[in-house]
Amino acid sequence: MRSLDLLLITNPHGPLVLLLAGPGGWGLPHNAPPQAHWWQVTTPVNQAAAHFGLVATTMRCLRIVDDEQANEARCYYGLELRGEPGPTLEGQRWVSRADLADLKLASAEQREILDGWLSGPPSRVPQAFVRAAYLGPWERFASRAELERLFDLALLLAPMHHALIYHRSILPAMEHGWEMERMLPYYLRLILSALSAS
Repeated sequence: MRSLDLLLITNPHGPLVLLLAGPGGWGLPHNAPPQAHWWQVTTPVNQAAAHFGLVATTMRCLRIVDDEQANEARCYYGLELRGEPGPTLEGQRWVSRADLADLKLASAEQREILDGWLSGPPSRVPQAFVRAAYLGPWERFASRAELERLFDLALLLAPMHHALIYHRSILPAMEHGWEMERMLPYYLRLILSALSAS
C-alpha cells in the first residue's frame, strides 16, 4: 500500500490553510514519500512543506485513512507556519472556511477535514475535530455514540491512572522529587475538570 502525506498548513495571520490548484480541483499540498514511514516520524512531512517554499513545523497527525480500494494510506498532518508566509506562488492560495463553499475541492474527504480544521480558533485545532478524527478509525468496532461515552470515561480514568503511577512509583523512586512534584496535582486537576464537566 502506497503512502500519501497531506499537509494542512496554517497561516499565523488567521484561520487560513494553503491549497494548491490541481486537475481535480483545489487540494492540500501533498507528498508521496519514496519510502513509507511511521506516522510519528515527521521529518518527511516538514521536508515536504519546504518543497512548497514554506518553513513549517508538524504539530500532529490528524487522521489516517487506509483506502484499500485505492491501495493508499493517506495521512493528514496539521502544521504551523514559522515566520511570515511570504508571497504565494502560482497555483497556491490561502483559504478560509468561508472560501470553501465556492471552491471545487479535489475530494469530499479533504472538504470534511478542512471544514473541521478551519472551524476553530486560529491558533489551535478544535477539540471536537480532534475527537472526531481520533474516534473515526474505531467506528468499525462500535457506534459513534458508544465511542463518545467511552471517550468521556477515558478523560476521567486516564488522569486517575497517571496520578496513581506518579504517587506510587515515580515520585518515591526519584532522588530529587521536586523535579516531578507538580505532576501529581496536575493530574488531580484534570480529574476535577473531568468530574465538573460530567
